[in-house]
Amino acid sequence: MSTSTYVPRHLIYNGPSPYEKGKWVPQRRGAVTPRVPVRRDYSQPERPRASPRSPNDAPRAPSHTTSRPYIQPELPVPTSEDILNPKLKEDTKGKKSKKSRKQLQNKPSKANPTEPDPPSKPLPSFLSFFPRIFFCCISTRPSYTRIQHLVIPTSQVCVDTRALRFLQSLPHQEFLLLNYIVQEVFTEDGVKILGKISDYDTLIENALTGQIRTVKRPWTAGEREGYVEHTAGLYARLLRKLGTYEKSPMCEKVYGKKLEGRRRFLPTLAAMDENMKQLAQLLANSLDHSQNKEAERQLKSVETTPGFPLMLLRAVATPELPINVRLAGALFFKNLIRRSWTDEEGNHKFAPSDVTAIKSELLGVMIQVPPNLQVQIGEAISVIADSDFYKKWETLVEELASKLDPNNPSVTIGVLNVAHSIFKRWRPLFRSDELFLEILHVLKRFGEPYLNLLKATDSLIESNKADKAKLTELYKMLNLLIKIFFDLSCQDLPQIFEENLSHILQLFHKYLTTSNPLLATSDEEESGLEEYVKAGICEILVLYMQKYEDVFGPLTSDFASATWTLLTTTGLEPKYDILVSKALKFLTSVAGNQRHKDVFSNALDEVIQKIIIPNMTLRTSDEELFEDDPIEFIRRDLEGSDSDTRRRAANDFLRQLMEQSERIVTETTNKYIQEFLAKGDWKSRDTALYLFNSIAIKGVVTQYGVNSTNLLVDIIGFFQQYIVPDLSKSDVHPILRVDAIRFIYTFRSQFTKEQLNQIIPLLITHLGSSEYVVFTYAAITIERILYLQVDKKPVFTKEEIGPASGSLLTKLLGLITRDGRPEKIAENEFLMRCVMRILIISREDASSSAEVVLDNLIKITVEISKNPSNPRFNHYHFEALGALIRFVGPLNPTHFENALSSPFLGILQAEVAEFLPYVFQLLGLLLECNPGTPLPELYQRLIYPILAVTLWETRGNIPALVRLLNAICARESKYILENQKIVPIFGIFQKLLSVKSTEASAFDLLDGLVANFPTDALNPYVGQVFNLIMIRLTGSRTGVLTSRFTKFFYALASRPESGMGPDWAINAVDSVQAKVFGELYKAFIIPETQKLTKFLDRKTAVVGLTKIVTSSRIATVGGDYSNMWLGSIDALLKLLEVPPTPAEGGSGYDQATEADLDDVSFSVSFATLNTARKPITDPFPEIVDVRKWVGGEVKKSQAYQQRNSQLGPDVKAVLDSYA
Repeated sequence: MSTSTYVPRHLIYNGPSPYEKGKWVPQRRGAVTPRVPVRRDYSQPERPRASPRSPNDAPRAPSHTTSRPYIQPELPVPTSEDILNPKLKEDTKGKKSKKSRKQLQNKPSKANPTEPDPPSKPLPSFLSFFPRIFFCCISTRPSYTRIQHLVIPTSQVCVDTRALRFLQSLPHQEFLLLNYIVQEVFTEDGVKILGKISDYDTLIENALTGQIRTVKRPWTAGEREGYVEHTAGLYARLLRKLGTYEKSPMCEKVYGKKLEGRRRFLPTLAAMDENMKQLAQLLANSLDHSQNKEAERQLKSVETTPGFPLMLLRAVATPELPINVRLAGALFFKNLIRRSWTDEEGNHKFAPSDVTAIKSELLGVMIQVPPNLQVQIGEAISVIADSDFYKKWETLVEELASKLDPNNPSVTIGVLNVAHSIFKRWRPLFRSDELFLEILHVLKRFGEPYLNLLKATDSLIESNKADKAKLTELYKMLNLLIKIFFDLSCQDLPQIFEENLSHILQLFHKYLTTSNPLLATSDEEESGLEEYVKAGICEILVLYMQKYEDVFGPLTSDFASATWTLLTTTGLEPKYDILVSKALKFLTSVAGNQRHKDVFSNALDEVIQKIIIPNMTLRTSDEELFEDDPIEFIRRDLEGSDSDTRRRAANDFLRQLMEQSERIVTETTNKYIQEFLAKGDWKSRDTALYLFNSIAIKGVVTQYGVNSTNLLVDIIGFFQQYIVPDLSKSDVHPILRVDAIRFIYTFRSQFTKEQLNQIIPLLITHLGSSEYVVFTYAAITIERILYLQVDKKPVFTKEEIGPASGSLLTKLLGLITRDGRPEKIAENEFLMRCVMRILIISREDASSSAEVVLDNLIKITVEISKNPSNPRFNHYHFEALGALIRFVGPLNPTHFENALSSPFLGILQAEVAEFLPYVFQLLGLLLECNPGTPLPELYQRLIYPILAVTLWETRGNIPALVRLLNAICARESKYILENQKIVPIFGIFQKLLSVKSTEASAFDLLDGLVANFPTDALNPYVGQVFNLIMIRLTGSRTGVLTSRFTKFFYALASRPESGMGPDWAINAVDSVQAKVFGELYKAFIIPETQKLTKFLDRKTAVVGLTKIVTSSRIATVGGDYSNMWLGSIDALLKLLEVPPTPAEGGSGYDQATEADLDDVSFSVSFATLNTARKPITDPFPEIVDVRKWVGGEVKKSQAYQQRNSQLGPDVKAVLDSYA
């Protein structure tokens, strides 16, 4: 064997099985528990497989394991004697060595090999000079672990930074070598033999062959030299790195001069620097648009490599690197932690040593990097805390508390940022014992240091009032302390706060009522630290008013008075907006409390005049926003989107006052409304309209508009008198025109259809306005009016909208494309949503303008795919395309296919990640528009790439790919069979089923296969399908899995006419293991049947159960499953007697208008296109009266004739009532 090519046999990578690669693996039908599939990184290149092995070969080291080594703390720590001691060097003529071998060979084997004998002597110190390295090595690669018991007690072994850095510096092959040596030596069997083997070479050889062997195999020609050559440099460098080489002369004696020339096996310090340089270069390339995809691909290809996350974190912490590179590293690290910290079971996906090291270093990095990097690292800590804190990271709070130092603000600010990023997770959570235990854990360790820091910060602020620099740092600390106070109080009042509440609230009152000119900002737009501190205090006041009024109540009047003064003395500049809105929310909470509802009753007029009206009046900054950033003006102004604006907060305060005294508040406000209307100027009129909206609305604003109004005001009369003129006149100020359109938008559900028919032409006219906000608000209001429904049916039908749809669409698309830049095209999602709604309502009646609309939508697709920038616009755009394809496409399918093939292929080839799920869905929809024709060439070319593993690795693609694949199978199953593509499709099913998050998609794909392929084509695979399902059912099953399996079984049982039926399904299950169906039926199918809620699911189950009780092995008298007949009858009658939920629309139900698309979650991950969904159809439309059908089928069956005597009188009576 050549010395340059020698690699120990078990170090050759064994390669992933086809099962792991997502390929279909035929399972032996008798196997009940085949090997569980193992997920692997498909982005990694496939490693070479090992050569075939003889049955006599020693077993290879396993390529993976799912368990951690058991740690035995009682074994002694190795001393500095033994194998490396010259006295223990084997003398082939010595008696000790021969005796040891003889004793070992003659020793009888233990009956229980899992309980090894204790070592006959202390563990040899072969590795004692660097135990930490070995512990790190064991922890770093769990996938190679073969340890049964760890010899070194964990109390005496801890991972240190030096050891980890060294391990990360090792080349891959040397790392594996060291890993295997450690694993094989640190086993109990290894310990026994180590005590008896004095030959160093024998020890290493035994370790490297995958087992500790008692008889030394003679070296083959050249093998010994190759082995020594391969390992000598590793050990020498290990010792040198740890500074122990000089202390181990025996290592030199063993290897001789071989140690001198092997430095190349381990990286030098320069090489380690080179690794960091390469990482920094990749991060820099990720910022370059021309190189970012390749750089991200390379980064992702190594992100699971042990040591990489830690190297990435250290790159972020390296001040010598450019700040933009460090920021790119921080972003990549945050996203890496987010997607790869734990799997779906909550287990860490990184190597244990990486997990430990990241936790130990993360806080240190966080507090030393600049603020823009702190944000990203803080988010990473929050992600880790979501899964690990506090039970898997119990030391974190102590570490945070220990670093709180009021005299070191820069460090303390970083620590407080970390604490806030963790504690703020509690704010939206529901109360639970687990949550309170976590908060208690924090309070015990953090509560007292927190209070001490709060007091110390207050003292330092007092003593540094004239020092702007120090004051700024201290106010940053105070701002974070206030946020954390809210975090710690958000669920329950902590005892330590309650005991010190008087002092704490006194301190808050002080900072709410005082100001320091040194902290004032000259910018009118940007809020300063004082504003943020006071706004945070107001948030705390709201919380304590709502949740802890019993202890806060006595101080309510003091704080209400202070807030009143604050509001009446604070300017109208935008920088105060957040403070004013929070202060108004506190007054709103006071007004809503029954004990304090009369606080404002004696000063109601003054409240409206001095607080409500000033904060509802349009300011100069609002006018500037209207002109300079109109889309932002719209987003702030829409319902619910301006919750932190002055207008919204003042509106909420006024409505809260009205709930307490509706008549008085209405009359007082009406007085001011008439006063402002009489002034005649547009600003006063704007204020009057907003005041009217505030008192006219009661209840909540829904997706259909206001659902309840104030009966003391005349909405329609006000509309006719003041709103219609502003819509009709030509010389009205644009903001007043927007106010008028907003009035219609807000009260749209209060108008009759006849009134809306008069309103819509006015709105269409304003689509031609030159004012951005005006035409956008007109589009918003038209879309919301068209969305109105009565009894789940649109108020406006296609017959009413269709004739005008062409001109409407032309105007809207012209407005969208008037600026050709991609980011400007995609800026206004409201216009595209209106396009989408018109196409959905118009349906086939949009065909007259379909060609123009399609051309415009295609141009928009091409442009926005260059730079996807607005997820909402993108979604509405593809919904609009889906509506056009769905309703107009079947009229000219070839034209649609030809027109859309180029832009869609362009998106696929450019791998525009945001658009891939949309394109896959629309391709499936497009294919369904032209049934009965051969599969177009476009789709034939797509079959190969969509079956590639890489596409299915992105979770967001999976539902859309399943949708497309099912459409292809439905259109041309023959082509799939002829080209032998059904096997990889089953392989994809297998892959999807193995992951909880994709098991629903697995059944969607399986349903499509069963529906579209003949039974003969499915027969070879159905047993394997049930085998895989049974593995999941008996393992980590979920509610989705059991429900979908039950539906799938009934779908098979209900289709005997297609060659399936109940016995076909039963036999398929039993092909996995004899008689296993009975257990599955009783344990899963019958119990899950009663949980089915949807009408069509229940109907399919009724048909399936009817087939089972009338014509199956269960129905056969004396059959192997005949004892289940009565239970099946009982389940059938329960289905029929328990009322189902209302049908989703029955046959041909259209989901295109089912949901308000505002509720869609927009991201790169999957978002369903409602217009591209396959319509839900009744699989049994011929069965109208289900009970009557069941009664007839059961009573005429042979099984009933033979076995009806077994039925009770009540059951017979129910069945008789069906006939």
